[in-house]
Amino acid sequence: MNVKLMLDTTKYSKKPSGFDIVKIQGYTSKKDGVYHAPLLSQKETDIEDLAIGLCNGMTCKPALLNGSKSNDWMQQQVFMLDFDLLINQIRLHLIALEYFLVVMVKNQFNQIMILESMLMRL
Repeated sequence: MNVKLMLDTTKYSKKPSGFDIVKIQGYTSKKDGVYHAPLLSQKETDIEDLAIGLCNGMTCKPALLNGSKSNDWMQQQVFMLDFDLLINQIRLHLIALEYFLVVMVKNQFNQIMILESMLMRL
């Protein structure tokens, strides 16, 4: 299953912060006024390749944009939820089955990701 979204294929070894985030989003230099394109760009990728990429340090915006701002939104095939507290994985899988969802569970940055395709039920 292929999805379209904004993807930065840089493989970060730690969670981006500070100026790394600015580079991912794109910016105009205050010093010389030169625009630096964002590292995030429109990509079409297989959902399993996306899971592997995210597990290996890539980052994404789960929507397809024609620019870098929220008002540049074009479409969205991927929705991501970030749970700070532990969620019961059995409950999560039951919800996924009920709503025909693909679930990717990632414990922490750059740790093992479990990919469960719930579309098999179709």
